[in-house]
Amino acid sequence: MSDLTLGDGEVRVRSFRANRCAGNRVTGGSLHLTDQRLVFCPRRMDAAIGGRGWETSRAAVSSVDIAPRGLTPFAGCLRKRLRIATAKGTEYFVVRELDEVAGYLGAALAQS
Repeated sequence: MSDLTLGDGEVRVRSFRANRCAGNRVTGGSLHLTDQRLVFCPRRMDAAIGGRGWETSRAAVSSVDIAPRGLTPFAGCLRKRLRIATAKGTEYFVVRELDEVAGYLGAALAQS
């Protein structure tokens, strides 16, 4: 899994391989749930060519669900994607076992 730097006393709860969909770009990496944050870390190769990470506090997540397929072939839109909404915007991730990941994160983050 991609590198994750934990803060003092922070504990990783679970990690998932994921591709972050941002605009017309897809960045490979890992999505990590900690006891404090939800963090996407790009793979080293993706980071070297401009792939960016993302993070938010657990409390900032307003919803987790599954986005329907889109109409364009860019940014993973031809597949259903994990949708994570915060006050700052919405992030999309392509993950394996989408239903399981969405259910797990939705339940875990609802308790925050």
